[in-house]
Order: sequence, then structure tokens, then C-alpha cells
Amino acid sequence: ANSEAIESLKKSLEERDAEVAAVRAEMEKAKEFSEQQREELKGAEARYQQLLKSTAMQSMANLGGSGQFNATAAPQRQSSVAPTRAGAKIASNRNVFIQIVGCQGVGKTSMLEGLIKDHDPTQLQKFHEQRPNLM
Repeated sequence: ANSEAIESLKKSLEERDAEVAAVRAEMEKAKEFSEQQREELKGAEARYQQLLKSTAMQSMANLGGSGQFNATAAPQRQSSVAPTRAGAKIASNRNVFIQIVGCQGVGKTSMLEGLIKDHDPTQLQKFHEQRPNLM
């Protein structure tokens, strides 16, 4: 009877060892997959950052590289002149839609007002007139 119990315990122990080995192998696969995903994410982030830089550089080139900030509370009518791909500089009214989000009372409108005061004070009156539309 003792030898049967010992054999049963040995068999049970072997089954547990096999289960542990399977779990370890699965964990290693998960680690490898996680590392692969991490590397892919790093690559995607690098490509995204490069795209942002490229887009910013292209925008500055299209604006003539002036670096000026022109903020308005309401969109303006777009220029009817179509830009050319030949690299010719065309005077245009560039419209950009920006969405500023955050909790109520954290200073989104105040930040926008400060930017307008600093960079285009002539538009401040228009900002105050359009302020109710921002809420």
C-alpha cells in the first residue's frame, strides 16, 4: 500500500512539474511578445514624432517661415487661391482648428486669451466678442 501511495505521489509530482514547465514556457512566450510589442511601439512613436516635426516644418515653409502666431476665436473664410506644388509662396489666410480640452475652471480660455494678447493683440476684441461661443 505504501509503494502505491509513493507511486501515486511521484506521478502527481511529475504532472505538476509538467504543468510548471508549460506555464514557464508560456510566460517566456508572453515576455518575448511583450518585448516585441514594446519595440514596435518605440518605432511607431519615433515615426510619429518625425511626422510631427516634418508637418511643423512644412507648415512653417508654407507660411513663409515667419513664425508668427495668429489666433482667432472663429474660423475665417479660406483663401480662394489654391496652393501650388511648385513651391511658390502664396499669401493665404491659413485656418487651423485646435481643440483645447480639460476640466471646467482650469484656465483653457484664459490661456487662449493670454496667447492672443501676446501674439496678436489686434484680435483681442474679436476674441471677447466670440468668447460665449467657446463655452
